[in-house]
Amino acid sequence: MVDSSQRHFPLRSVEAVNETSVLFVWTDMIDSNLNRYIQQVRRSLTEQNGTIIDDIVCAYSSLMVYLKPPSIATATLVERLKQQVMGCDPQQSGFSTRSIRHHRIPVYYGEDAGWDLADISQQTGMTIEQIISCHTNTSYQVFANGFLPGFAYLGVVNQQLQLPRKKTPRTAIPSGGVAIAEQQTAIYPSTSPGGWLIIGQTPFQLLDYRDCPAKPILQGGDQVSFYSVTKQQFEQLGGRVCLVDDTHHR
Repeated sequence: MVDSSQRHFPLRSVEAVNETSVLFVWTDMIDSNLNRYIQQVRRSLTEQNGTIIDDIVCAYSSLMVYLKPPSIATATLVERLKQQVMGCDPQQSGFSTRSIRHHRIPVYYGEDAGWDLADISQQTGMTIEQIISCHTNTSYQVFANGFLPGFAYLGVVNQQLQLPRKKTPRTAIPSGGVAIAEQQTAIYPSTSPGGWLIIGQTPFQLLDYRDCPAKPILQGGDQVSFYSVTKQQFEQLGGRVCLVDDTHHR
């Protein structure tokens, strides 16, 4: 009998990357249900192996387990972790809703803040108002954190807005820049080079500095929705519009 987790989400590979880390890979596709299942696997592995696991990092369709020394990724331990993963049932009660947090994030979508709105409009044939509506009418899932501290990869973007990255990345995207690229959307947590298309800016803070090191606000499995605010509201919330030509001052 094939258990339900394997019927829906078969493991493609399991390997010890080095003595203290084990990589689980499912598939290459971006899938919300698979990613939610991976978040469930992370919780289950942590609950069962809290004394030997140092950290677990989830990506779109993979999971890396980091062991606490002196624990070693022996063949026996890897097999035990594999069996625990295969026994994690996505159909169990509460799988789709447990521990999910919802974040509503304000965005100023003016053309002074949305540097690429005009180009997106030209490429898609949509008006700027339609682009904003398309971006705000979708609920996004946090698939992974990476690239920069607090940078959360969110998906899945409405098909009408799925555009490639810029051929030549900008040298500086401002903190709070709201961007899209292919199936993903994200917020730049700090000034950084980047090739994503900028559609707006937000005053939302992506790191909780009460922790040391600072902890990302948006965690894997969380849900995110954006809503449009005026420039005045944006500034009242603590934002300052960064124009294309003043990023070198940030």
